[in-house]
Amino acid sequence: MLGIIDFLLTIEKIAGDTYSQGANYFKDNKLVNLLNMLAEDEAFHFHIMGSASDYIKRNNLKFNDVIILDEETKNKITNIFYHYLDLLNKKELNEFDMMDCILESEYSEWNDIFLYVITSLSKISNEFKYVAAKMQYHLNKIEKYILIMDNNKDYILKLQNIKRIWDKKILIIDDEDSVRFLLRKMFEKKYMVDEASDGEEGLELLKNKYYDVILSDIDMPKKTGVELYKDSLDAGLNIKEKIIYITANKENEKFFKVNNLAYFFKPFSVKDIKQLVENIILKT
Repeated sequence: MLGIIDFLLTIEKIAGDTYSQGANYFKDNKLVNLLNMLAEDEAFHFHIMGSASDYIKRNNLKFNDVIILDEETKNKITNIFYHYLDLLNKKELNEFDMMDCILESEYSEWNDIFLYVITSLSKISNEFKYVAAKMQYHLNKIEKYILIMDNNKDYILKLQNIKRIWDKKILIIDDEDSVRFLLRKMFEKKYMVDEASDGEEGLELLKNKYYDVILSDIDMPKKTGVELYKDSLDAGLNIKEKIIYITANKENEKFFKVNNLAYFFKPFSVKDIKQLVENIILKT
């Protein structure tokens, strides 16, 4: 968790610097006001991540990390800011470039990962419980500005595309709230996502709805991931090609291999799991 927080601290600092420099560069009062508000928000987020790091160290907390922040994912996010900062330093940045920077970064995996950390910590300390709601206000500021922009049709369309729910459906089955939350945030921008908190609830959903991809834990109450798979076959449900197991329990690796099932051990790579989901979706 501390490694993830260190990355988020870096991004919050870069984002805040980008927005602050942009506010000093542009002349349009509405855009300047937006950038100043976003810069203030990033300063707040930086403070929160610093508090999170201190809290974990002070209380000697141990987390079983769910994800690995692979270099490709980290570079993808940081390079967005570096690219537009470079344009800014060359005095080649215009209002539309700035909005591209905001949309590309704010609706990337960056804020999903930020909220995952906050959700994990909010179970432990009340200090972090209100932060998730403030994140939505942060995004609302961006969306309100787009509505009052001149020549905003392209940006309204971009925003709609970012928030679009396709007809492809994903089912997440896991008894850990923070894991379900993270996976939902990773995929709900593009797909319809349902959740189940145990294998029994997951099986009932599988019996009543069609899903293109199933992301399932193994060790769960009421019905394990192994029992879920066997019972789904008994019920005539063909999930073999679309179920992906995510687990910290390596004792089930033989089961995965014998049945030729896709699986990730925690912590998993954000890039790898998103790529596998995309590959399965493309086949459906």
